[in-house]
Amino acid sequence: MNSNLVSLVHETVERYSMLGAGQTVIVGLSGGADSVSLLRTLHALKTEYDITLVAAHINHGLRGEEAKRDEDFSKGLCEELGVPFHVLHADVPSLSKENGESFESCGRRVRYEFFQRLANEYGKDKTVIATAHNANDNVETIIFNLSRGTGLRGLCGIPPVRMENDIKVIRPIISCTREEIEDYLKELGQDFVTDSTNSDTDYSRNRIRHNIIPELLSLNASAVSNIGRCSDIIRQDEAFLSDCAKDLMSRARVDEGFSTEVLREAHPAILTRALLLILGENQEKKNIKMVFDLCLEPNAKGKVQVQGGQYVVVKKNILTLPKVEESVVTENFEYAFTKDESLRENSLFEVLDITVNDIEPSLQNAVDFDKIGDKFIIRNRREGDKFRAPNRGVNKNLKSLFQEAGIDASNRASLKILETDGEIAFIEKIGPAQGFVPSKNTKKVLVLKLS
Repeated sequence: MNSNLVSLVHETVERYSMLGAGQTVIVGLSGGADSVSLLRTLHALKTEYDITLVAAHINHGLRGEEAKRDEDFSKGLCEELGVPFHVLHADVPSLSKENGESFESCGRRVRYEFFQRLANEYGKDKTVIATAHNANDNVETIIFNLSRGTGLRGLCGIPPVRMENDIKVIRPIISCTREEIEDYLKELGQDFVTDSTNSDTDYSRNRIRHNIIPELLSLNASAVSNIGRCSDIIRQDEAFLSDCAKDLMSRARVDEGFSTEVLREAHPAILTRALLLILGENQEKKNIKMVFDLCLEPNAKGKVQVQGGQYVVVKKNILTLPKVEESVVTENFEYAFTKDESLRENSLFEVLDITVNDIEPSLQNAVDFDKIGDKFIIRNRREGDKFRAPNRGVNKNLKSLFQEAGIDASNRASLKILETDGEIAFIEKIGPAQGFVPSKNTKKVLVLKLS
């Protein structure tokens, strides 16, 4: 057996401390060359690391017989290797439409929710998830981010190790090129399946894969590996700059806030990162620039409103973030309704029959009429409320949600919330929740008349 790829994976595992004795490794197995090589290399290393392998395969409800072929192949490979095989059948196209998600976002959410369930089943504390991202995938990510005007963080590419809801996600073949992977499988005599959608250049990544990377390789045959090494260097640099920013923030901290005299001594790259740590990562560039300029000017005095309704005040060389007091609700309100024809005459609602062409921003105050229950209520916020935003795949508490949306704290208590069957379906100024967004399959919408 050719051990070159196994050695490269071993080196990557050691370098990033990916595995520990006694762990269960959930391997995302599609049946393609990348995931098959991931499973085979980890299988070759399982005794050395004292790990247990488990395979997870998702049939996304696409490609008909081809998807069934992939599932059967993956199952057969696992039987051959003695690896437990778990499969999830999910109708991702329908789920994405129902939830108002992009196909890619929905597929990722479904995939990681499946991984999470398996991790809980096998013991979350002793489980890691292994995905088959390789060196070519890393380059595709970097090029895509670069085209969008990224900073250093985007040029770091795909992290070899990251956390997903307290579970470690590892990429053991992240340093292996696609050519090395296919050569390894060829020498093993190991078959794999090919997803026909990989050749569809309607997808941005496929255009990068089929058009841009071949051009780079024509310039330098080692382009993929070289760019991977470049991303490693950038990742180290970004980690160093982030540590410097944390140190700056710590040194600048005073009882009242942060000393701008200390902040302005720093290099702009460090100061910008420190401000993001102080104000939060979701700040708009223009807000950071205004606060940045205030910090640089000695004895400057000013006030800037940033994301989440928060104000930043600079005065007497001190940057402070005055506590935003949320409005106090002296009386909760709650109104009950039923889904009957009387809604058509209600001053709060309008029920509309729609067509595909009606799905546009003008319906931002609308929910899919057929998705809400026969009974629902309109109320204001309550302690413990959670909201599942479209395309996010996670539940957020309302305070965090309102801060991200820049909704002034004084207005939050009066916002109307539509709840149905114990779930928040809509929030005023936020919009519909995942699962209630009007889609191309929607026949009727309930439009809330909001000022």
